[in-house]
Amino acid sequence: MSPRTRIVFWCALAAVLIFGISIRAAHIQDPHRLTPNERAYIYFAGRIDDEGLLKASRALFLEYKNDPDMWAVSQPVRVGYFGLLAAVMKIMGTHSVEAGMTLSFLNSVFYLLLVAWAGLRYFNHWVALIAAALFTTSFMELWLVRGSHQDGPFGLLGFIALLLTCEIMRNPRRWWLHVPFHIVGIWSVLMKQSGVFTYGFCGLVLILFLLFRERALRSAIVVFITCCLGVAAACGILVWLAGDQHTAWRVFRLSFISNDEAWAYQDECCFGGWGQVPWVLFQLSPLTCVLGVLGGAVLLIPGSLTALQKWSGAVCAIMGYGFIGLFSLYPKMQILRYITPGDGAMCLLAGIALWYLLAQARPRLAGLEYAALLAVAAAGIVIGGLRDYRAFDRVAMQAGVPDLGAPLIREALGQ
Repeated sequence: MSPRTRIVFWCALAAVLIFGISIRAAHIQDPHRLTPNERAYIYFAGRIDDEGLLKASRALFLEYKNDPDMWAVSQPVRVGYFGLLAAVMKIMGTHSVEAGMTLSFLNSVFYLLLVAWAGLRYFNHWVALIAAALFTTSFMELWLVRGSHQDGPFGLLGFIALLLTCEIMRNPRRWWLHVPFHIVGIWSVLMKQSGVFTYGFCGLVLILFLLFRERALRSAIVVFITCCLGVAAACGILVWLAGDQHTAWRVFRLSFISNDEAWAYQDECCFGGWGQVPWVLFQLSPLTCVLGVLGGAVLLIPGSLTALQKWSGAVCAIMGYGFIGLFSLYPKMQILRYITPGDGAMCLLAGIALWYLLAQARPRLAGLEYAALLAVAAAGIVIGGLRDYRAFDRVAMQAGVPDLGAPLIREALGQ
């Protein structure tokens, strides 16, 4: 990259990041009605801030187990988020929704910065720029920054697990990196039940890498065993916080088998056929969706990327496609908040696809022709971002959807 091109790149990336942070800041105070889950998050975290983690958690587990009226809202098993929110409350000196909104905003900004850094670290400058630009107007990120949902921090934690996986693959001999990898995996499980998929997806790619790239069977077995031990450790922490095994198991079961009110909400908000989630994602952001699919195909083309870049892309693919696939197949869990760990991964795959297409065109075009193509690509990203933001405005601001259930979004879009 020439010095002039480097200057253009860093100026463009800085502009993208500044715009992304600004647009998130503009929507922190958007008026919206708190969902029952958000009220539960604030209540649980406030109790932890007042009474301490262990005392409050044991009281909340018992309260939840004995009160059927609470079974329609979030459960104490998600202590990984409540503890984080309680820390923000402690720093800010408030138990109001402001603490949750501040956490959501900081989380989204950090997620954006990490998407750009991941593109630079594991692919190249142009993948980083494209991925960051697409992530800037991510519908889910703009929606989540407006409240106290746990799905924003959960998505960020999943993306950090992805980065740690890629970092381990860059140099498998740095075994100390496995420590934060497993800590993040355990934390994901404690933040949300589907965190087991975050942990499992990243662990699976790491095992396959060690088996087929490094030919290190023993190391792969060690990773498998330590991942199993990590899930067991998360279960042990929940038992400790609950006070006994029976209470922990009872509350954990209630997190899946809720009351009639919860099932009625699921039927209204989240029910649909398997193709509904991909279709809604395409309607909200067609450019990211199409390029994200093409990015997976680019990984299969010989010589398209280095071997290590392809393995990094494989982690993105399993996180992006994996979470979309999981919650497309569950007919009563088709809610876009659940797939946030794959949001940044899909933007990176989209960046890979567009960069590869431009790279293939470069030797076939004259200088001015290629410059014109770059201008068209940049304009396409800008127009795509404006379209995505208009979709966000229509669904979140004008229709005021209370949650990101696929049926609710389709209704807001006039479908």
